[in-house]
Amino acid sequence: MSDLQRKFKAYYFTAVFSMIFAVTGFSYNAWRMEVSEANNNIRTAS
Repeated sequence: MSDLQRKFKAYYFTAVFSMIFAVTGFSYNAWRMEVSEANNNIRTAS
C-alpha cells in the first residue's frame, strides 16, 4: 500500500468517525433539551 493510500485511509476514517461523533452529540443534546423542557413544564404546572 502506498503512502498516499495510507493517508487517504486515515483521512476517511477520521472523517467518518467525526461525523458519527457529531451526530451522536447533537442527538444527545437535542434529547437532553427535550427532557429538561418537559421537567420544567411539569415543575411550572405544579
